[in-house]
Amino acid sequence: MRTNRDAENGTAGRGTAPGGDGPLLAAEDLRVSLPFPGGGLVEVVRGVSFRVPAGGFHALVGESGCGKSVSAMALTRLPPADGAARVSGRVLFRGHLPEDIIIQFYIPMILLQR
Repeated sequence: MRTNRDAENGTAGRGTAPGGDGPLLAAEDLRVSLPFPGGGLVEVVRGVSFRVPAGGFHALVGESGCGKSVSAMALTRLPPADGAARVSGRVLFRGHLPEDIIIQFYIPMILLQR
């Protein structure tokens, strides 16, 4: 993904912050498996990797049920309540394992009801 801001600061395509300090947020080979009703696990997120540069943004876009919310929850270490999910891969925030990440979910229909 390329943004105007990326083009202005010379980070287009590299996913790094100005000055070469690395990305603000990086996900590497993120995988999530959930229990299948008949037994076993099904891999619902497979090998997701991306980098968000400092001052940049990243959008998870796709059809209903494609894994957007599960990927976002894996980034923040919010597995399903039953604890049966298996999450692997690496998430780095400012080059380190994150302690706290907050996601603001945007639900347009709720905003229209106000």
